[in-house]
Amino acid sequence: MKLSTIATLIDGELIGGDVEVEGISSLLSANATDLTILLEKRFQDQAKQTKALAIISADREVAPAHIILVSHPRKILAKLLSLFDPFVAQKGLHPSAVIDPSVTLGEDVWVDAFVSVGANSVIGSTCQIHAGVRIGRNVTIGSGSILYPNVVLYDNTVMGERGILHAGCVLGADGFGFEPDAEGRFIKVPQLARVVLGDDVEVGANTCIDRGSLQDTVIGDGTKLDNLIQVGHNTSIGKHNVFSAACAIGGSTTIGDHNMWGGQTATAGHLTVGSHVTAMGRSGITKDIPEGITIQGFPAQNYKTEWKEQAILRKWAKQQLKKEIKHE
Repeated sequence: MKLSTIATLIDGELIGGDVEVEGISSLLSANATDLTILLEKRFQDQAKQTKALAIISADREVAPAHIILVSHPRKILAKLLSLFDPFVAQKGLHPSAVIDPSVTLGEDVWVDAFVSVGANSVIGSTCQIHAGVRIGRNVTIGSGSILYPNVVLYDNTVMGERGILHAGCVLGADGFGFEPDAEGRFIKVPQLARVVLGDDVEVGANTCIDRGSLQDTVIGDGTKLDNLIQVGHNTSIGKHNVFSAACAIGGSTTIGDHNMWGGQTATAGHLTVGSHVTAMGRSGITKDIPEGITIQGFPAQNYKTEWKEQAILRKWAKQQLKKEIKHE
């Protein structure tokens, strides 16, 4: 691909002449035919040592003579990488796929081997359904969506357009609902509602989203869930949130928009978390969280308070240790 073409598509300024690049790679792994990118100033030394033919950078002080200057490299990264994405949509139905006659299939759908689709389900145009996927009855999948191998969609699940479900994720399993009877035995509470995903939602490998009991479990437009996440029943998650791996969201939790949660963050059930909340990794959310703050710790609180408390505790611990050593 010509650098001039790339520069035009990402609104960059080409310096050093127009050449052809064969691929894109990191600063250290790029070879003499590759394009690379300097995402942050702290990698400046690597940018001066890279073997790449060309580089995308906000700085001219880099090794390659061929440069595409942009103001904010990270902001154009997604668009840039999509230019080199080898993904090619497929079409057709594999003969081993089992599709109920009542299913509605859009145009240019691909259904791979050993896929099963239940009665009255709807699969939108250009969807890519990989091997071993199980789609239940009355399921709706929006156009342009991709379901990777062994995804399971229980009955009545709704998925918006351009969604991505990675291998092994499960949408619509029973919520974890049990009530003790007079003898203390746990009786299963029927889970009658659905899982509903908005548009442009991505769900990581082996993540599970439980259906609601009396109200739908809802994931808003543009929200991204990493691998190995548990979303409890009746939960409502807003738009354009990102959740890192191994988060656990308790049932009946309401979460706003534009949250960013680090790995292994968890909530108790029946809580409300506002919009624009950043939860640092392993935060334990035990109470409602207002919008616009950054939290950390267990129980989670404003990160500045958490850091001060940790500093005081460590200082005290060091003092106690010195006293013990002195007395020995």
